[in-house]
Amino acid sequence: MFFIKIGTIIAWLLIVGGGLKVVMASWIAYSTATNEARIAFVHRYLGSGDTGEHIDKGLLWLTTGVVIGLIARIAKSLRR
Repeated sequence: MFFIKIGTIIAWLLIVGGGLKVVMASWIAYSTATNEARIAFVHRYLGSGDTGEHIDKGLLWLTTGVVIGLIARIAKSLRR
């Protein structure tokens, strides 16, 4: 039961974190007019890299969170 709860918490954190990363990188990509402003915003709010890399990482986090959540859900149903 302990690992199911930990898996659920980790899944939610990955889903929320990945979603925020995708939304923030997409907002930066579409709201800035120049490439220099885009680079400055990315370095200020997201760290190194460009918006495409952050969107990819966010989608990976989101997908991983969904998979871990499904595994925790299956383990919870099998436990009953």
